[in-house]
Amino acid sequence: MNPQFKLEKLDLWRCSITEKQCLILTSALKSNPSHLRELNLSGNKLGDSGVKNLSDLLMNPQFKLETLDLYDCSITEKQCLILILALKSNPSHLRELNLSENKLGDSGVKNLSDLLMNPQFKLETIELDRCSITEKQCLILTSALKSNPSHLTELYLSWNKLGDSGVKNLSDLLMNPQFKLEKLDLKDCGITDVSSLTQSLTNTKALQFLKELDLRNNMIGDSKQRLIDVLRDSNCKLRLRKAQLPPPILTTFYRGTIESTLSSCITVWFGNCTISGRKTLQRIVRTAEKIIGVSLPSIEDIYTTRCIRKATSIVADRTHPSHSLFTLLPSGKRFVEDVA
Repeated sequence: MNPQFKLEKLDLWRCSITEKQCLILTSALKSNPSHLRELNLSGNKLGDSGVKNLSDLLMNPQFKLETLDLYDCSITEKQCLILILALKSNPSHLRELNLSENKLGDSGVKNLSDLLMNPQFKLETIELDRCSITEKQCLILTSALKSNPSHLTELYLSWNKLGDSGVKNLSDLLMNPQFKLEKLDLKDCGITDVSSLTQSLTNTKALQFLKELDLRNNMIGDSKQRLIDVLRDSNCKLRLRKAQLPPPILTTFYRGTIESTLSSCITVWFGNCTISGRKTLQRIVRTAEKIIGVSLPSIEDIYTTRCIRKATSIVADRTHPSHSLFTLLPSGKRFVEDVA
């Protein structure tokens, strides 16, 4: 709230922020809104009131946010509508938006598409990984981008079931000479045919701008080779997994090696781990998620589960030296730890 405090970047990734705490935070930002440019609230369950308070902040014309990261905030269709309406009222500054790992639903995608059609909304990067976007919703989304194509440079739609028709709609978008996309991320989208994509890259100037095309975890058939040939002499990096193992096998390998190493004795040391250290560990988990193509338990979730399991074991074992440290609350449903 101090007007002399000119913070430009605020990263509160996985800080277990509650709805009440979000109100306190947004109230503080409302009183001093003009300097903040990047806000990361990823991995926090903001709830209805948290999204409402954030939306009120976004409507402030003095709040000139350029990057908003709401990855895995459990945003619902209703909350998405409130958020999009706020962005519509103050659209001109935002350049990067991450709504990945949220269930936007039909109305969420529709409202987001309406926002993307706004010529004042000059978004450069949009991340919608794992948003359960369907082929039909992809059509709505690409139709909106066609009407306002000139600013977007990075589009992330991985782990959505777009199918071949979704790729066809994206290919039609690439045919637009005003659409200068540099990165297209389509991992695990149920794609089997990329001939339309190959054609759009062959017959337009899109390949002059495209620097990276990620199609990993898609079971692409014979049309893959033609795409490889077209991109071979270009500046575009094509990502295709050559040897595909089923996600269950990769998950078993991850949990038996990487996760077991990361979480060894986690109930002892994680509580004293710094925020920076926790982020470093979580980056390993997120990298594994991208490789395997499935959601994995976060380091914090593993810690919580192990603590509960350990406490439950102690409570059930009357011979355990720490059994007397836990007292049953009057409700009969929870235990409290007796701290000397």
